[in-house]
Amino acid sequence: MQDVVRQYVADFADKVTTDLHGNVIAVKNPEAKLRVMLAGHCDQIGMLVQFIDAEGFLYVNTIGGWDPQQLVGQRRRFGRPAGRWQESFRGRRFTY
Repeated sequence: MQDVVRQYVADFADKVTTDLHGNVIAVKNPEAKLRVMLAGHCDQIGMLVQFIDAEGFLYVNTIGGWDPQQLVGQRRRFGRPAGRWQESFRGRRFTY
């Protein structure tokens, strides 16, 4: 995502840098008397497959700070850079 931001702001920023935390800093008129900061936040989130059972079910751990309950009812794709993508859907058992 940071690459997308860097490419986008490169057209109008005088200077674009990235700090050691991965923050993208774009500057327009750095010596101007009046300055405005536009800030945003970007996390890299995802899932890491830990195990695939004999029936093909994936057991995953989360990457980044998010709640796995957000996945209920959501579609996703798993794959490898050189392999094919596999569509997936996460449901949930009824609690009653």
